[in-house]
Amino acid sequence: MKVRNLSYNLVHAGGNIVFVVTNREMREIDRYTMEQIGIPSAVLMENAGKSIADWIVEHVKGKNHVGVVCGKGNNGGDGLVIARHLHNYGLLVKVIILGKPEDLSTDTALQYEIACNIGINVDWYDYDTGSLQEAHFKNFDLIIDAMLGTGTKGVVRQLYQQAIQSINLTKTNNNNVLVISVDNPTGVIGDYGDVSSDTIMADITLTLGYMKQSLLNEPARRYAGKLATIDIGIPRIAELAVNLNKRLINEQLVKEWLPKRVRNSHKGTYGKVRCIAGSRSYFGAGLLAATASLHIGAGLVYWDAPEDVSSMWCAQTPELIFKCHSSENGCFAMDSVDSLCSVTGDADAVIIGCGITQFDNGEKWLAELLSRVSCPVVLDADGFVMLANHLDVLNKYQGSSHIVVTPHPGEFAKVLGISVSEVEANRIEFAIKFAKEHHVTVVLKGNQTIIAAPDERVYINTTGNHVLAKAGTGDVLTGFIGGLIGQGISPTEAACVAVYVHGLTADYLSKNKYVSTMASDVSRSVGAILQNLATRA
Repeated sequence: MKVRNLSYNLVHAGGNIVFVVTNREMREIDRYTMEQIGIPSAVLMENAGKSIADWIVEHVKGKNHVGVVCGKGNNGGDGLVIARHLHNYGLLVKVIILGKPEDLSTDTALQYEIACNIGINVDWYDYDTGSLQEAHFKNFDLIIDAMLGTGTKGVVRQLYQQAIQSINLTKTNNNNVLVISVDNPTGVIGDYGDVSSDTIMADITLTLGYMKQSLLNEPARRYAGKLATIDIGIPRIAELAVNLNKRLINEQLVKEWLPKRVRNSHKGTYGKVRCIAGSRSYFGAGLLAATASLHIGAGLVYWDAPEDVSSMWCAQTPELIFKCHSSENGCFAMDSVDSLCSVTGDADAVIIGCGITQFDNGEKWLAELLSRVSCPVVLDADGFVMLANHLDVLNKYQGSSHIVVTPHPGEFAKVLGISVSEVEANRIEFAIKFAKEHHVTVVLKGNQTIIAAPDERVYINTTGNHVLAKAGTGDVLTGFIGGLIGQGISPTEAACVAVYVHGLTADYLSKNKYVSTMASDVSRSVGAILQNLATRA
C-alpha cells in the first residue's frame, strides 16, 4: 500500500482556518448553503464526490480495483459520484448499494441513474437478496465506505452490520486492501466519539467540508485512521452565519501567532517570566518549567523556589536566575506571599504550580498570591487543584490580566467533582463551560489537547504522540506557555502555539529517540522546530 501525505492533510478554501463541527452545525451549514445562498444539494454532492475522487487519484497509488459500498441516503449519493469519477479516470469500479431503488434519497437516485447510464457495474443487496459476505469484496484492493457517514443513530441494522463485518474481515485477511470512509466511518455515532458494536475500521477518513468533532474523540478516533478534510465549495458566508467556534490548530495558524524575532533587540525585548514552582519533593518540576520558558524564547526567566530546595540548586541551568523564598517542610510558607508579590510586579508572565505539591494553608497561600499578581498567570498541576474550593479567585482575571489553567483529565475531574471518565466523554463541553464561567483559558491536556478561551473559542491540537507520556512533559508545556506570554502574545494564542510545538517536537523526537525521549529533550529540541516554522514558506 502506498499512501502519501495523509495525517491531518487539511484542505479548505477558507484559508488557514480549519473548523471542527458537530453534526447539528453541519446540518445548519448545509441548510443555509442550500436555502439562503441557493446552492442545490446536488451541486454539493457533486463537489464532494469529485473532490474525493481527485484526492484518491492524487494520494493513493496502485489501487485499481475499487468497490464503493453505498447506503440509501446522501452519503451513498456521494459514493456514487466518487464511483463515476474514478470510473472516468480509468479505474475498475463496482458499486454495491444496500437497500432497494425505491428507498434512495432524491439526489442519490439521480446519481444512481447517471451511474447506470455510463455503464458502471451496480449490485443491490437487501434483506430479500441474501447476505453480504467477505467473498463479495475479495477482488477489491480499495473499498470506499459510503454507507451512513454521519447518519449512524445507534446499533446499525442487519444489512449494514453484514457489510461492516465483511469489509473489516476482508481488511483483516488482506493487508493490501485499503479502506476509505466518506465523512465518518459507518458505525460512528453522534459527536462524542461513540461507536456501534459494528463499525468500519478505516485506513483513511475523508471528511466533507469541515473536520467532524466525533473523529477527534475516542474510541471513534481509532476507527477513523488518517484524517483529511475535503473542500466541497461551501461559501465562507455560511460559516459566519452559523458562528462556528471550534477549529484545529495547524501550522498555518501557529505561524501567524509565533513571536517575531528582530535583529535590533535585547533580553528585555522578549519578556520577563517568573516561575513560582518546585518543592523539596519535586525540585525537577520547577527546573523543567523555568528552563522551558528560556528554550521557547523568553529573554529573562526567574525561578522563585522555596528556600528548602536551595541546597539542591547547583546552577543546572546557569541562564536561570534562582531566588529563594520562605519555606516550611520543603514547600512554600504562608509568609512567602509578600516576597513573591514584591518580585512579580514587573513580570510579563507568572507561572505558578509546577511541583509545589499540596501543603498546609496552600489554598489560602495561593488565593492570596493570585489576588495580588496583576500580570497573566499560567496555573499548573497542584496550583490548579488547590483552587477546587476557591474557584471564585479566578473570576477576577479578565481582559489583559488573564489566567491559563493546564489540567490533565485527572486534575480537571478533581476540581469539577466528577469522574475522569465523565471528563473524557465530553472534553470539549466541559472545557468551554469552565473557561466561560471563570474567565480563564483552559488547556485540557491529552490526546488532541483542547484549548478553550473565555469567549467560547475552542482550538483542538493535531500534534503529539506517546513520547509525551512521561513525567515532566507537562511542566515543560507550562514553561512554554509562560515563555510565549512573556514575549507578548495573548494567553490563548500562547497556549495554542505552545501545545502545537510541544507536540510537534515530540513527533520529531519519536523518530529519533523514541521511548528514550525525556521531558528535557522536548525542551531542548523546541528551538529547531520553531526555526523551521518561522522560516518555512
